[in-house]
Amino acid sequence: MTERRWSGSVQLKAERSLLENNLHQFIKALAKEADVNGKMSRFPYSKYSLFETACKTPGRAKFIAACLQRGAFVTQKNPYTNEYPIHLAALSFDCENLSELLSTLRIQVDQKYEDRTTLYLLFEQIDSDNWKHVFECVKLLLKYDANINATDENSVSPIALLVTAGYDGWRKEILEYCLQNYSVNVDYRRQQARKAIVKNFPGTDIPIYDMEKVTVDVLRNKLNVETEDEFLAAYEKYCQQNNDHVPPEEKRAELLSVAVYRAKLTAAQKLVDGQIVEGKFTGNPKLLSGLLAKCCSRGNVQMLEWLLQIIPDDAVALINEDPLLSLLVKQIDVYKDKNKCPYFRSMGILLNDPRLEVDKIDVKKCTAMHYAVQYKIDHAQELLLDEGAYIWGENIFGDLPISEMDSSLLEKHLDSCVMNNDRKPGDEDYEVRISFANFIPPAHMPNSEDEMRPIFRISPGAYLLSMENLMELLLIGGYVAVLAHESADETWSMVLVGVLLLLGVELTLQFGMLPVNSIATNMVMLKTVTKNFLTSLSLYSIILAAFTLSFYTVFKMKVNAQLRETNRPEQAAVHNQDIEDEHLFKNFGDIQLALIKTTVMFTGEFDAADLPYKSFWPIYVLFLLFLFSVTIVINNLINGLAVSDTTTIQAESELVGITEMVSSICRYEKAQEGFEFIHST
Repeated sequence: MTERRWSGSVQLKAERSLLENNLHQFIKALAKEADVNGKMSRFPYSKYSLFETACKTPGRAKFIAACLQRGAFVTQKNPYTNEYPIHLAALSFDCENLSELLSTLRIQVDQKYEDRTTLYLLFEQIDSDNWKHVFECVKLLLKYDANINATDENSVSPIALLVTAGYDGWRKEILEYCLQNYSVNVDYRRQQARKAIVKNFPGTDIPIYDMEKVTVDVLRNKLNVETEDEFLAAYEKYCQQNNDHVPPEEKRAELLSVAVYRAKLTAAQKLVDGQIVEGKFTGNPKLLSGLLAKCCSRGNVQMLEWLLQIIPDDAVALINEDPLLSLLVKQIDVYKDKNKCPYFRSMGILLNDPRLEVDKIDVKKCTAMHYAVQYKIDHAQELLLDEGAYIWGENIFGDLPISEMDSSLLEKHLDSCVMNNDRKPGDEDYEVRISFANFIPPAHMPNSEDEMRPIFRISPGAYLLSMENLMELLLIGGYVAVLAHESADETWSMVLVGVLLLLGVELTLQFGMLPVNSIATNMVMLKTVTKNFLTSLSLYSIILAAFTLSFYTVFKMKVNAQLRETNRPEQAAVHNQDIEDEHLFKNFGDIQLALIKTTVMFTGEFDAADLPYKSFWPIYVLFLLFLFSVTIVINNLINGLAVSDTTTIQAESELVGITEMVSSICRYEKAQEGFEFIHST
C-alpha cells in the first residue's frame, strides 16, 4: 500500500511540475520512476501522456529532452486522438520543442495524421497572429527533409493552402522562401497553386522545375485530377527512379482504389500489370479487396467486368466480401429506364458469375431481395427471382421479402416456375416440372446450425414455451395422478375435473388439425376471439374490480347502519342468521362472492329486484353507473370486437385453412426431425 501511494504521488508531482514549468522538480520525479508514457490525470490533458503533454505545451523543450532520455514513445500514436508526438510538437508552434523532438533518429518527419503530414498541419493553422512562429517551424521541418509537395486526400498541397487563403505580405515571404530553396510543385489539381500565385502575388518568380522525384502522392494526384496518360507517364518515371521497382503493395492498393473510384481502367490495369498470368491475378488478394464494392457504388460497368475477369476462379470469398447486389439495388432509380441504368446492368453481370452469392446479407441481415421489395423496384425483383433469390429470409426486424412483394409479380414468377417436358398431356412420358429455387435456404447458412436445430426444438426451455405442450404435460401428469390414486376427497375430485376439462380442450385442438377448411377456420376463430376477449377483459378488469369493491363497501355500510339502529346483540345475531339462511349469491357481503356476482352481472345476468337500493340510495346510483359503463358499453364493445374478428377470418377462410394446414405440416416435420436426430445419436 505504501509503495502504491508513493508511486501515485510521484506521478502527480511530475504532472504538476510539468504544468508549472518546474524542470528541477520534474527531473526529480522522473528519477523516482515517474512514467513519462503514463496518462495524465488532469483535464483537459487526460487523453495525453506526460510526454505528449510536454510536446504540445510551448516552452517545454528541456522537458521533452528529459522524457526522451527516459524512453518516451516517439513513434507511437495516441490511442484517443490518433496524433503522433511530432504533430503535437509542431502544433505547439514552438520551434525548440520541435527541434528537440526531431533530434532523435527514430522520428518520421512526414508521419501522417488524418492523411496530412506535419508540414501540412502547420500550413493549415497559419494565420496573421502566429505566422512568425509557424514559419520557424516550417523552416525546421524543411531542413529535416519534410516533403513540401505531400498533399492531403483531395490532392491539395501545403503551398496551395497558403496562397489561396489570401494575399498578405507575410504569405508572399513564406512563398518566396519555399520557391527559392525547395522544389515546389505548384501544378497539382490543374495548376491550382500556380493560378493563385499569379492572381494574389503577381510578379512572383516561379522557378521551372523538372519534378524529378515522383512520389506516391504525385501518382495519387495524377489519378484524382489529371488524365490517365499523365498518370501512366508519371508511373513509368516512378519506376525508372526506383530501379524498375513498382510502389510497395500497400501504396499500390491505395492507388488501385483511387483508380477504381475514378473509373480509370487503363491506370488500374497498369497497376496490376506484372501480376496477371493467363488473364488471372496471381498477387496478394488483399490488393483487390473492396474494389468490387467501389465499382458497385459508382456503377462502373467496365471496371466491374474487368475485375470479375481477373479475379481467380477459386477466390469465392473475395467475390462475396461485400453484399454487392444490395449495394446495387439501393442505387437503382426506379423511374429510370432499366436498360440505361448502369447499376441494373451491373446486377446482370454479377448474377451471371456463378461465384456470386445471391442471398448475401448485410449488417441488418437484409438481402438484395429485401431492398428490391422495400424500394418497389419490380425489374430488380424479377431479375433476382429468376436467379433463385430466397424469399423467406428474415432480417433483424423479422421482415420477409415475400410479405411485402407485389402479389401479381409473385404470381407471374411462380407460374413461370411450373413447366413441362414439351410432351403432350396424354403422353406416357409427360412430366410437370416445378422449380423450388426461391424456397430453398441460401448456402450461407452453416450446416452445423441445421444439424443443431432439432436439439433446440426438443430442449426443455423451447418445449415449455408452447401453451399446447404445457397443457399436454399437465394432462399427462393429471392422468398419472388419477390412475395412481383413487379417493373420494373433494380436492381429489377437482383434480379429476381438471383432467376432464384438459382432455376436452386437447381433443378439440387435435380435431382442429384435420385438413378441412371449415374446421380450421372455426378453430382459428375460437382461438382469436378467446385471445382478444381475454386481452380486452384484462384491460377492463380494473373497472370490474372497482365496482366489486364498491358493491361490497355499500352493502357493508347498509348492514352496519341497520345494526346501529337495533343496537341489540341478540337481534344482531338473529339478523346475521337470517343473512346466512338467505341465498348468499344475492348479496355482496363476502368479497369473493361480490367478485363472482359482479362478473356475472357484467354479462347482463342479474335481477334488479333483488338489489336493496330502495332502502339505501347509494346502491341505486352505483347500479345505474354499472349498468351503463359495464353492461352496456364494455360488454357490447367486447362483443363487437369478437364479431369483427370472426368476419375478418371468414372473409379469408381459404387462406386461413391453407395457413393452418402448413402450420400443422411444419409441426409434424419438426417433431420428425427431432426423432430422427435422437435416433441417429
